[in-house]
Amino acid sequence: MSDRARRMFGWGMFGYGSLAGLAAAMLWTVTLDRPALAQYGPSVKYQAVSATDTNTNVDFGFRAAHLLLINDGANEAFVDFGGTVATNADFELKAGESLNLLVSPMEDIGIICSAGETATVRVLAMSQ
Repeated sequence: MSDRARRMFGWGMFGYGSLAGLAAAMLWTVTLDRPALAQYGPSVKYQAVSATDTNTNVDFGFRAAHLLLINDGANEAFVDFGGTVATNADFELKAGESLNLLVSPMEDIGIICSAGETATVRVLAMSQ
């Protein structure tokens, strides 16, 4: 790891485990892995979703290839990466868990909780 990266992500302005540190790491990765796109900059969207027992569709407004999901709620949330209408049979994101994914480009996801439950799920999406 370079001194610059160590200062940015470990002991500098962003600490390990912080949303800002993870977002900076995601941006750093995209810039290093795809230098031809660095001059244009990636599209980025952040949204805090108040998930309930009714499906919430999160539309990115672009084709996202990198997703960071953080469940800050007290209950599990379920995420649909395909049809945008989530059910409690979809991917389970437990309370306090986070998920960092490189995915086939997608424009939206669906998030839902079990009946009578709520959760706050933070979504950070970035294009290629």
